[in-house]
Amino acid sequence: VNPNLVAARAFRAKLLLEIENYEGAAEAAQRALEVNPVSAEALAVLAAVRYLERDQEEFVSVLRRALRYNP
Repeated sequence: VNPNLVAARAFRAKLLLEIENYEGAAEAAQRALEVNPVSAEALAVLAAVRYLERDQEEFVSVLRRALRYNP
C-alpha cells in the first residue's frame, strides 16, 4: 500500500476500531493525519477512539478540529 494513501490508512483505522483495537486504530488514524491533517475519516476515527476510551478532553479537542476543517 502506498504510505501516502490517506484513504487506505483511514480504512485500516476504521477496521481496527471495529475490532476494538483502540490503540491500533488511534495509531493508524494519526498516521493518516500525518499525510493529510484534515482527513475527515481519520479525524472521525480518532474522535471515536477517544470517546470510547472515555478521554473526554481529547475527544472534544479532536471533534473541534474535525468540525473546523470539515463543517
